[in-house]
Amino acid sequence: MDSTRAIAGKGLFYVFVGQIVSLFTFIPFLGGFVGLAALIISIYGFYTMSKADNDYNTAFILTIVNLVITLIHMFAFKSGLMNLVVTVANTALSFLVVYYVCTASAALLQGVDDGLVNRAGLIWKMYLVCTVILIVCQILSYIPIINILAAIAAFLTAIVQLVASILYLIFLWSSQKTLQGK
Repeated sequence: MDSTRAIAGKGLFYVFVGQIVSLFTFIPFLGGFVGLAALIISIYGFYTMSKADNDYNTAFILTIVNLVITLIHMFAFKSGLMNLVVTVANTALSFLVVYYVCTASAALLQGVDDGLVNRAGLIWKMYLVCTVILIVCQILSYIPIINILAAIAAFLTAIVQLVASILYLIFLWSSQKTLQGK
């Protein structure tokens, strides 16, 4: 179990680093390269974690599927129903990755750090609520007049999502330290 925890902790570290690096994709001229570096680091982290638990493996597979969908979306389906379907799929897959990381990490942290176990549950539930609201807003954005309310709701949800993302980053950092025994 300790080697499983160590492997998971190492993977969580790389996912954390990838998430932090991705925060710098706004840099002009370098954003694309920074984004690619963040993606590679994160995928390596998910790959590493996939050896520790089946739920981490599921998160790894979902990350790859989400990447493929994102690449398809970049080159096709810029508008219309297929754009909506791809956007909803991307949003749902992103939630599922967080869910599987949180639940797998919580299982490994059980009896080691109950505070982190509880935080994992809070984080994936926050992501779930935000994901459901965002998907509804994405669908409603195609309806005139209602799309204004959907945009406001999406904006407010984005604020909650930001808080959840910060909590997720803190969770990744704390969990990797705990699982690696640091």
